Amino acid sequence: MGKYRYGRPATSAREQSTSRTIWRVSLITLALMVPIIIYIVISTLPPAPVTGKTIDKGSFDPNTTIKTNWFSFRVAKTWQAVPELTKEDSLYTYREMQGPNPQGLLQIYINRKPVSSEAYFSRVVPVTIIDGNSFEVGDLQPDCTTTTTDKNTQNFMANQANTLFPCWAGSPQLYIVAGEVGDDNYLTMSHGDGGSAQYMITYRNLAFIENDSTFSSVLKSFKSL
Repeated sequence: MGKYRYGRPATSAREQSTSRTIWRVSLITLALMVPIIIYIVISTLPPAPVTGKTIDKGSFDPNTTIKTNWFSFRVAKTWQAVPELTKEDSLYTYREMQGPNPQGLLQIYINRKPVSSEAYFSRVVPVTIIDGNSFEVGDLQPDCTTTTTDKNTQNFMANQANTLFPCWAGSPQLYIVAGEVGDDNYLTMSHGDGGSAQYMITYRNLAFIENDSTFSSVLKSFKSL
């Protein structure tokens, strides 16, 4: 006859071990089931009503329009104005950025000429003025030094794609100017109500990579105002 403890038979060690195992398995199973049950409940709930401002992710535009009283054009939102190199109504300067690194410098002169050290260029992008306020943009021309056979030539007037511009012979930089086909790098365009202004648009590549896609893109979106 088995022993009694408080009126009940004593449980054997084997039975106690089995009971503990069952208890542990039950706890583990419950722990695994709880998140599954919660997920099922949440996933079957109706969506909460949308309140406040909504964002259309499909309409994100990485570009922005830069606009002054004289012109407008579109560039990436990473571009920065350079106030220390800007003189209102005569010179506007913008820096192309990639992360913390400057990639290029765009300068637009209005009714003025740059200082002599900035007035010679290594390349030209020929443009045709359309309707007095925009451009048909041609291809970037080779280094202007290739237009002369005189190896001792320093700065001179080059003629490429029927465009005249001051050539910086042997320049180590990709320093580009827009030049009007059949004329020079001073672009007479409409401004205001029936008036006109003279523009000179330059781009200096600071990354030392032979790529004019940024400058061409600026010119294609450029409009005088």
